[in-house]
Amino acid sequence: ALLKKLPGIGDYTAGAVASIAYGYPAACVDGNVLRVFARLRNDPTDITLPKAKEALDEDISTNMPRDPGSFNQALMELGALVCLPNGQPLCQSCPLAHLCQSRAAGTQTRLPVKAAKAARQVSRLLVLVLQDSSGRIALRRRTLGPLKGMWELPTILLEGEVTPEKAAQAAAELGFEVAPVKPLGSAKHDFTHREWQMEGWLLQSEGDFAPPPEGWVYALPRQLKEEYALPAAFRAYRVWEE
Repeated sequence: ALLKKLPGIGDYTAGAVASIAYGYPAACVDGNVLRVFARLRNDPTDITLPKAKEALDEDISTNMPRDPGSFNQALMELGALVCLPNGQPLCQSCPLAHLCQSRAAGTQTRLPVKAAKAARQVSRLLVLVLQDSSGRIALRRRTLGPLKGMWELPTILLEGEVTPEKAAQAAAELGFEVAPVKPLGSAKHDFTHREWQMEGWLLQSEGDFAPPPEGWVYALPRQLKEEYALPAAFRAYRVWEE
């Protein structure tokens, strides 16, 4: 538990360090180890499910042999060099072949079971950087999607090419009287099952914005740095940092 408090250390690395360096009975379960046990047990459970990893982690930790480090390293090597993925296990070279239930059943090339990956959803978005005469940037709290609950630069779904008129019209529909200043170029951001393809525009008003509606704030550059940190998806459009 203490190791996992260090930056960049997850369950697998913590288990490897604890068992190999300190002899602590901690499992280190990755895709290789999940594959080995799915075949050993002829287990059709989808190994991409969190519960599959959690159950195996607990099982190994509870039944760990005398030398946890050597055991974990042996499992890693077995999965990486012998019990290979993509239906190509080297059963003739496996020291556990006589114990393997999937080999006995003839199902070793069909295991482990993995759910098909969801198709990546691609969204084209217009990103509006709206700035008033005081230098404040309009932000709204996102209510849907992967950034739900976070502050964002306002975005709308984009159809066709971006023009200054289209950018100004989009801002007007959000209640902002602004004039287009310059395009901010294209950017892309990848989420787990989603991709944003973005086009940005900077638009400015001649005066200060009216009081913000519910779910919006206006932030000065220093506030954007200290109070309203924007998601990495909008990194390309932080014009106030230039």
